[in-house]
Amino acid sequence: MQIDSLKTTTRFLGGAKLRSLAGKFQPNGLRAIRSTAIALKVPKAGSKLLLVGGNGKSASTWHCAEVEHLEGESPDLEKLKAALEDHVERIMTSAERHQNGLNPVAELTVADVVLDDTRKLVFLNLTSNETDIDEHGLVAVFENAAWRLEDGGYVSSYVQDAAIPEIGSDLTPVSIVGRWIFDEQATVEMLKKKGGPDRWINESIAHSRGMEWIITESKIVQIHPVHSRDYRLLSCEIRKSICQITVDTIAMKFPEVWKMRIKGDRLFGGCVMKRAE
Repeated sequence: MQIDSLKTTTRFLGGAKLRSLAGKFQPNGLRAIRSTAIALKVPKAGSKLLLVGGNGKSASTWHCAEVEHLEGESPDLEKLKAALEDHVERIMTSAERHQNGLNPVAELTVADVVLDDTRKLVFLNLTSNETDIDEHGLVAVFENAAWRLEDGGYVSSYVQDAAIPEIGSDLTPVSIVGRWIFDEQATVEMLKKKGGPDRWINESIAHSRGMEWIITESKIVQIHPVHSRDYRLLSCEIRKSICQITVDTIAMKFPEVWKMRIKGDRLFGGCVMKRAE
């Protein structure tokens, strides 16, 4: 990749305003991710590359190293492949896709690649013509030496977090122990601000209605009228108003990282949870 081809921009994904360096490149290591379940594709013109952090004028040493990882072969890319296969197979197996007249191999296009030197994270904005993959978008995030998958709402959350000035370099433990209940009105207001269609908002509300969280020092019990689940709480940290929770369950291949904004007695993530009195 020609590093000097990068240009300074304040126009980020979705038109959000965030200073970065922008360019195009061909991540051959991602194009090599293929199996009987998934195949990653790269546009002919290349994926859009956005470099955040550093001096804002040229790619940092960290940026260059991450570009090399994505252009070549890396053990971490095998972990990404496994995470994508698990995600796709949970939606519909290759056999089921074939029975429904779909290509057994789910094709995902790497539309955008973001490398954030400040937070030392990488994320890939993936698109697909197949609505059965993830109608709300799919983002692959590499952070803390692990890949995880998020929906398209991750991008707007990331932009909000990235725009917050860094104060200090350490993460401070925070206690959110207690009982939390779903706040339907606040969730509707939050989703409307994100500009989602009414059908998506209604489905999100119906999915979360009646949900409660019981959080202790060691686990999160998600209580739901239809599906409940216990998570092992690995860590809970906060920087300013952003709470980062790492959890896992026996069913997970990899830990999940939840990032939520804390405001007063409420947690804002995919939905809004308020602390029970």
